[in-house]
Amino acid sequence: MDERTRPSSEEWQELPEGVNFSTREIGYYFEGLNRGMHLEIKYEEYTSQLIVNYKGYIVYKEAKGDLLAYFPQEEWEAHIEKLYKEAKKKQIKNKELEFENSLKNNEKEKNNWLQKMRNKWGIT
Repeated sequence: MDERTRPSSEEWQELPEGVNFSTREIGYYFEGLNRGMHLEIKYEEYTSQLIVNYKGYIVYKEAKGDLLAYFPQEEWEAHIEKLYKEAKKKQIKNKELEFENSLKNNEKEKNNWLQKMRNKWGIT
């Protein structure tokens, strides 16, 4: 049976036609309880809104570059700083890996091209 067709049993025939839907990325969400932080960071792509909750309260809110709410407190800001440092380390590591991969790919392409030329000219 084709997976896109409905079963033909009696129960299925009584159901209305399905509703069309699509998926899209709506943003990013970070929840820090597993790291010992009662911190929640949410970014919504559609509204360009960044919200930081600390212990259930909004401590930072920004929408489309405009600051709407900010409650300075050393405790939650220290958590943000710690996360930033970890993210920066990961970013540097990822860039190094990406650079190494590009070097390997370049070497592979060079070898493939040389082999192709050798085959073309009958040199083995």
